[in-house]
Amino acid sequence: EAIENRDEETVEEIAKGDSSMFNGLCDRVLSSLSLVHSAMQEVLDFKDEMLKHDLPSPLLIHLALISGKLFRSIGDLGVPVGELVRLVHVYSASWGENKTALRKLYECLDSKQKQLNIAIRRLQLLDEQSKRMAREKRILNWERLFAKVSTVKGHGRRWKFHIETIKEKAKLGLEHVQAYALNISNSNEEDTVLEEDVEVSGDQVSTQGQNSEEDKKK
Repeated sequence: EAIENRDEETVEEIAKGDSSMFNGLCDRVLSSLSLVHSAMQEVLDFKDEMLKHDLPSPLLIHLALISGKLFRSIGDLGVPVGELVRLVHVYSASWGENKTALRKLYECLDSKQKQLNIAIRRLQLLDEQSKRMAREKRILNWERLFAKVSTVKGHGRRWKFHIETIKEKAKLGLEHVQAYALNISNSNEEDTVLEEDVEVSGDQVSTQGQNSEEDKKK
């Protein structure tokens, strides 16, 4: 309520200031027009005085024509000037309110424009951040893929033989490379299991051989 009262007081002050300004302008216009009429009357008196003297007829005729045109022009000017003054008095009362409303509208528009610029900047930053995260994610996926291919349970050296195939899969997309790497990992795990079984079998055979030799010695 205090803010609304302050705004109303501001509007009234602006309206009073604008009203006094328009009233002053109207008074100056009417005063100037009055001076023009006074000067015109002096010109007409001078013309009448000149007509009393024995001057050449062409000069007197020319003087009468010029003074008549001047008087008619000033008379025609008085009507629109009076109408303009009347309209100014009519519409000057609401000019202050309209001016204040336009000023508030401009300030609100300027504030919205600043907020819009901030929002656009934030969207640009988010877009840059998402692109950077996508690049980092791709790099991380490739690093994980490389680590998986190159460090699979003692078969790390075998990845060299899959480079060309990995390049071909990379042209098709990352998911193809990941699937190929998974297949390599599974096959390597199977090979590891087979090797462990072979090692266990070899150990058992060697143990049995040692036992048989000991029996023969006995």
